[in-house]
Amino acid sequence: MVQEVFLRAFRAWSTYRREANAKTFILRIARNHIYDVLRKRRTERNFLLSTHPPHVSHDASSSVDTRLQVEEALSQLKVEYRQVIALRHVEGRSVPETAQILGWSDAKVRTTTNRALAKLRDILGGDEARDAGRQGV
Repeated sequence: MVQEVFLRAFRAWSTYRREANAKTFILRIARNHIYDVLRKRRTERNFLLSTHPPHVSHDASSSVDTRLQVEEALSQLKVEYRQVIALRHVEGRSVPETAQILGWSDAKVRTTTNRALAKLRDILGGDEARDAGRQGV
């Protein structure tokens, strides 16, 4: 995956604007490549699930159901909401790092993160999800 990112960066180097940070340029290419890989995996998984339903034990089915619910909820969010959640909560990036990667201000990152999480809670069950989050579940 790293090789592919650097290959894409090399190919796109002529489009790099010198006033921007090279690190940001490469991170954006990496982020877009990850989205491409995830999109491909989702398509493949959907195809496999439609042709061969998974056989899971009863214990594992609840965690699989939860994961599928979260993935479905994320797919219903706006692209900018998914981006900020992926960078902040999946990759563990800081607000300034996220702002630099997305080309946003720190304030926009914080605001969009809060709005994205609120929307995700609403999709997943509103007050029930909010209460579960407060209880650390």
